[in-house]
Amino acid sequence: MIRLIDLLREVKTKEPLVKLFANIDILDNAEYKNLLIHYIESQHNLDENEFNDLVTWLLQNKNNYANVLKPKSGYAYRGTSITPEYYQKIKSNPTTKEAGYTLIQASYVSASEAQSWTYDLRVAQRFAEKGLANNPRIEKGARSAIIRVKIDDTFVGNPKLTNPIADRLSLKSEKEIFHLGKTINNAEWMIQSADIELGKL
Repeated sequence: MIRLIDLLREVKTKEPLVKLFANIDILDNAEYKNLLIHYIESQHNLDENEFNDLVTWLLQNKNNYANVLKPKSGYAYRGTSITPEYYQKIKSNPTTKEAGYTLIQASYVSASEAQSWTYDLRVAQRFAEKGLANNPRIEKGARSAIIRVKIDDTFVGNPKLTNPIADRLSLKSEKEIFHLGKTINNAEWMIQSADIELGKL
């Protein structure tokens, strides 16, 4: 695989690359710019503390680089899983139905201070299913679920920041956005209605 950091070293002499990385190159802090590149190039393989530092810096500098760091309005999604025990705890909360999902209003608490989210429901669906199949830490009986929240000031980034890097590495676009803070109180848990109706939760 072509290493993106190696390409960036040549950016001053190759005009196409200058245009390709125009968005990320406006980040004038080399440490965090390279950390972001490594995060995407390695497909999210960053030390948790490094990732927390990266998202904190991006959030603190959101107004300085509004073109690539100011989020779009709308919803952010995150693929996860839900246990039968937690479903029983929240199932009496306010509920709506939408496109094959049952949406339950409940808080979401992440294990990490900073997280990767997406603007694209389909991307979140893919991560939820992948995590359920491949993560040995997921409890027995858990089902895939998606967290949906309205984007607010605790989110940072838009696809202009990360998509050019993913495209250059022939990676799938994840339409990524970042969030800082473990707890989101106004979240919606999107659970496949079929899982509920068939008694899988």
